[in-house]
Formats: sequence, structure tokens, C-alpha cells
Amino acid sequence: MVILSSVFNLNKVKINLLLSILFLLPLLQSCDPADNEYKKGLKADKPEQKILHFTKAIEQKPKLLMAYFHRGNVYAFKGDFEKAVADYTKSLDIKDRFTAARFNRARSYQEMKKTDLAIIDYKKVVEYDPESPFPHLFLGYIFTKRNAKKTACHHFNQACALENNEGCSQKESLQCD
Repeated sequence: MVILSSVFNLNKVKINLLLSILFLLPLLQSCDPADNEYKKGLKADKPEQKILHFTKAIEQKPKLLMAYFHRGNVYAFKGDFEKAVADYTKSLDIKDRFTAARFNRARSYQEMKKTDLAIIDYKKVVEYDPESPFPHLFLGYIFTKRNAKKTACHHFNQACALENNEGCSQKESLQCD
């Protein structure tokens, strides 16, 4: 009887400890200075403030994937595509299959007129996320500009098949089969 009581009390202590940890974990995480800077960056109104907070978060936690991604987005918004590409690349160094970063890097390459690099990234996005119509759509635009109608049509057909209205419109405009 004493053994059962001891086991029960020990398990009760473990359960209480576990519940305490689960309750306190979010509070402890919010004390992380890097996460706090990251959150400030998300809430900031001005691009320069966002960049400042994301940079501080990265300095404190160099593997903070989303800080690089969001700072890259701010740079792209400002038209600084070189810095955007650098941040998206850092995101991809941390997590190769981060399709949003790869797609945004492709868009930045496209803005920089580096379409060969954009094509490589768009094709990777198609590989990693075959249900997304957007890389097909942008590949279609690139190949239309290159007068590669057959390849452009292939991508517009794919975008249309994935229920993207713009892909369907471009397919009709090019008179794809």
C-alpha cells in the first residue's frame, strides 16, 4: 500500500511538473530577445524599422529563418533586389525546401533580369510544390518573352489546370492547344 501511494505521489509530481513546464514554455520563449526583435519587425510600420528589427534578430540568432525571409521581402518591396536575393538565399541555406523564399528569390532574379537563375528557382518550386500554379505562370511569362511558345504554353496549361485564371487567359491569348 505504501509503495502504491509513493508511486502515485511521484507520478502526480511528474504530471504537475510537466504541466508547469507546458504552461511556462510560451512565457520563456517570449523572453528570447531574438524572437522579440523579430516580432517587433513584423509589427513595425516603416520599412527601415522592419529591417532594423529583423537585423537585430538575426544578429542574436543567426539561424532565424523567418527573419531573413521577411527582411528579404522588405528589401524586395524597396526595390533592393540584390539584398533581397541575399536574404532569400540565406533562408534557403537554412531550409532548402522553403518554397516561399525560393519563389520570392526567383521573382527578385526576374526583376534583376537574371531570368536563367529565375527559371532554376521556379522549376525547383514546381518540384517541391507541384500544386502551386504561380511558378508555372511566371515561367510562362519568361518563355513568352523568349518567343518559346511551346514551352510557354506548357506552363500556362499547367497553371490553368491548377485553376489559375491568369494562366487560362494567357493560354487563350497565345492560342495554346
